[in-house]
Amino acid sequence: EGMSWDVSGVDWYSNMGDPSPTIGNLLAFPAQDIIVAEGNTWCGSMETSAKEQEVYLFRAMDWFRTHPSKRIRAYMIYELLDEPLLKGGEAHYGLVANDAQGNIGEPKPLYYAVQALWRQDADHTHSPKA
Repeated sequence: EGMSWDVSGVDWYSNMGDPSPTIGNLLAFPAQDIIVAEGNTWCGSMETSAKEQEVYLFRAMDWFRTHPSKRIRAYMIYELLDEPLLKGGEAHYGLVANDAQGNIGEPKPLYYAVQALWRQDADHTHSPKA
């Protein structure tokens, strides 16, 4: 009876606190998978140092990746490219610099840190969640 869906999506940023209650509420629904559709430090790199952003993202990705529920299937970093034409923090979320003309610039230090983490994780015996 009622509504059905395939996946539950949630956005989670550094200013949102502990995700446990929200994830617990989502897990109370029947067997839908959960994805973190957007995650990053609030305002990207505008209000935090590159190191603070890296520390937050690594902790967040690890929290979701190691959660005991096998229903958490993905964590997506928001976002790949900066958007300099937007105002405020929205312009600073990218892992890669981008100018107002759309020219893709250099990857930020966080890009390389995430790349190294994923390569390291792939080299270990972690198996995908079933």
